[in-house]
Amino acid sequence: MKDANNRKPGVPLPRKGKNLTIKKNINLASAEEASRVYNKVKDRLADINNWDQWSGKGSGIFTLTDPEGTKKNNLPAIGDYIKIKIPAPKSANSDGFDWVKIDKIDSKNVKDTDERYIIQVHPSQNPLNKNNEVSHFLDSDATSTFIVSRKGKQVAAEIYGRNELPNVEKAQGVFNKLRNIVVGLFATAGLARIQWEKLAAGLLEFDNN
Repeated sequence: MKDANNRKPGVPLPRKGKNLTIKKNINLASAEEASRVYNKVKDRLADINNWDQWSGKGSGIFTLTDPEGTKKNNLPAIGDYIKIKIPAPKSANSDGFDWVKIDKIDSKNVKDTDERYIIQVHPSQNPLNKNNEVSHFLDSDATSTFIVSRKGKQVAAEIYGRNELPNVEKAQGVFNKLRNIVVGLFATAGLARIQWEKLAAGLLEFDNN
C-alpha cells in the first residue's frame, strides 16, 4: 500500500539523483507456510554478516558492527554500522571499506495476514575515525531500505535506493573525490542493481519452495 504521495511506507521520497526499486516475491501453498517462510527470510535479512552468502559470487562483503565499530554477531540495532568491502578501488580514509549507519529498524504485524520487517541505512562516517567525513561513495543523503514482508500466501523481498549521488562535495582529498565519482557512477549505472537483485532473490531462495 502506498500513501497519498505515491510513496511506499517507510521509504523516503525520491528527490534527487538516481533511485532504485527492486521487488521479488514467491507464492506459497498456504498462509501458514508463507508465515514460516517469511520468518526465515526475515532472519536472513537480519543476518547482515551473511548477506554475501545470499548474494553469491562477486558480492560485496558486509560486516555488522556496534556504534564503536566492533563486529557484532547478533541482531542489528538502530545506531549500528555496516562496513562494506566492494570489488572497487578502496577509499583512502576508511581502511578499504565503505560505511553505512542503521537509522531505522521496524518490525510489525499489520494484521493477521500481513507481516513486515524493515532495515534502513544511510552512508556515514567510519566510526573508527575521529573525523566526520562520510566514508562511502554515495552522499549521506542517500538511503537504502530493505523490506521483507508477507501478505497472505505471498512473501516478498524489496530493496529501495533513494537520492543516490556520488559523494564528492563532502569527500576529503582528490583521490577520494575521484574514487567516489567513478564508483558512484558505476553503481548508479547498474552495478548496485545487480548486487541488490542477487540479494533479494537469494533471500527468497529455498530448496523446498
